[in-house]
Amino acid sequence: MPEIKEAYFKSHDQHRLFYKSIKPKKPRATLIFIHGYNEHSGRYEPIIKYFQNHYNVYLYDHRGHGRSDGVRFFAKSFDDFILDLDAFVSLVAAQEDTQKIFLIGHSMGGQILLNYLAKNNPTTITGFITSGANIALKTKINILKRYVTYSLSNHLPQMKVPHGLNTKWLSRDRKIVQAYEKDPLIGKAITARMATELLHNQKTILKCAPHITLPGLMLHGGDDHICDKKGTKCFFEKLSSKDKELKIYPGFYHEIFNEIDKEIVFADLASWLKEHITNS
Repeated sequence: MPEIKEAYFKSHDQHRLFYKSIKPKKPRATLIFIHGYNEHSGRYEPIIKYFQNHYNVYLYDHRGHGRSDGVRFFAKSFDDFILDLDAFVSLVAAQEDTQKIFLIGHSMGGQILLNYLAKNNPTTITGFITSGANIALKTKINILKRYVTYSLSNHLPQMKVPHGLNTKWLSRDRKIVQAYEKDPLIGKAITARMATELLHNQKTILKCAPHITLPGLMLHGGDDHICDKKGTKCFFEKLSSKDKELKIYPGFYHEIFNEIDKEIVFADLASWLKEHITNS
């Protein structure tokens, strides 16, 4: 059985951030999962179970999310998330210095991952995978709501506003949607500052693509009504990585790791990892 550990690490500004590690006796490599907005690391059980007998698996909760410290669903700056990921990668790399490390980011986690790789060019990372990366929203925000949110961000940054997420578009698996709606660690709002930081970063994120040269696998649901697959396609085209692959899953909604046919995604991911562990 894998060894399971739960603990906390310190962020760059001394926030306590929760993390979990699952480690088999003979790991092939190390995987770091980066979750999305308004969720937490505990929602990744299916994919963890798929990989935990052959890979070290590390996950953490973003500030203001899950079991980590911080005002709920708030960050002063998007850079805080990038710095938190940098701190966690350093922690994992120190513990697994003989292992190849791969980053796997879903939705906002993919958005953070791509910014991190472009700005930091980490030598400890072998490759990356994104799932429904938050590069572009599928549903457009009306001008009035956007104006009000930006105004609140400047004057009352911790004020909560409805995030407007239609949960039915998370997955075609109704049990996943129901569990999400009942999860006590999940909220129904976002702070004004965090909303504007995410939107502001989307305006410049495509500039990150030419700075990324690591092997990458970008995945997206073909019927994702939350994050637009066009954003992933556009980022992929601009990537400088010579070793890159794009997969769009027809009919899949936003959470491809929690979809009805998620085993198809897991098998694709496992195949890509195996190839890059052997050849890198």
